[in-house]
Amino acid sequence: NSTIANNTILYQNVTGSNNSAIRLEYEVYNNTIRNNTIRTNSTSGNNNHGIHLSLNASENTIDGNSIITNSTVNNTGIMLESNSHNNTIFNNSIIANGTGLGNHGVFITNVARGNIIRGNTIQTNGTMNNTGIFLLINVHNTTIQNNTILSLNDSTLDGNNGIFIFGPAWNNTVWNNTIRALNGTGNNTGIRLELNVFNTTVI
Repeated sequence: NSTIANNTILYQNVTGSNNSAIRLEYEVYNNTIRNNTIRTNSTSGNNNHGIHLSLNASENTIDGNSIITNSTVNNTGIMLESNSHNNTIFNNSIIANGTGLGNHGVFITNVARGNIIRGNTIQTNGTMNNTGIFLLINVHNTTIQNNTILSLNDSTLDGNNGIFIFGPAWNNTVWNNTIRALNGTGNNTGIRLELNVFNTTVI
């Protein structure tokens, strides 16, 4: 029952990969991450995150944070993975920038259920395959509601997604979101479901 609140976290000109401003992992429950200002700037490497929950980090609340990430590829504002269940991501402002591909606002992967993503403002920038909210492999019973998403492409390459669910995934609900996917030559999608996605409600 810890609270991480009202902090300003900056890391500039960091080299290497897998950096996180705030990380919760290994059986971490019922914590709150609130009203923090996070700015990351890595000059090289990839897989840099603003807030990262993994390995049974469940029933946590992430709300009211301002997150801007900058690096080369696979930058993520908020990432949940590896049995992170029943978390709430609410009212955050997220900008995920990269000089390459695969930048995501909220990224949930590798067995996660019952998470709520609601009322966030998300912008992604990169060369291709940028996604506002990305659910990838064995993610289910997720609610994605009332988010505003702008997915940009700063080159002539393709593949921006507002919301992308890649299966297997089931029993997810997507409703009342505002999505804009801009620039690129093709394959830009507002809401995309692919490969064994079942019982998904889109309203």
